Amino acid sequence: GNNPNQLVRHYYALVGYNYFNAASKIGIEQSVLMRNTSYSGLQFDFNFKTNFNESFFILCGYRTNNELLAGFGIKYGRLGLVYNLDINMGEIGQYSNSSHEFGLIFYLNNSKKVLDWNSDINMQYN
Repeated sequence: GNNPNQLVRHYYALVGYNYFNAASKIGIEQSVLMRNTSYSGLQFDFNFKTNFNESFFILCGYRTNNELLAGFGIKYGRLGLVYNLDINMGEIGQYSNSSHEFGLIFYLNNSKKVLDWNSDINMQYN
């Protein structure tokens, strides 16, 4: 039958921008996430994150299903601890509480740049 709990194809697209000021040691990251399934339809997440000294961050965001997002994270060496809060402002929010998310991050390779625009000859413009 038409069971919504069956496996369905998911589509994701993510675009973002990250700027870090070395003098103030403050970074700003903006991102937009698009996701789509045959059951949920098209949804966008708009996120804004501020990093302080590469050791602490705060974030806020909005999902097009009327959810507000807020969170923070702390980084110490190769470990990170993250807390996020999702507040549903839509109709379903009358029947359910906010959701809380805790995360523990282990950074495998903290110092290596994945893409170095200055040394990769394919990325340089003449």
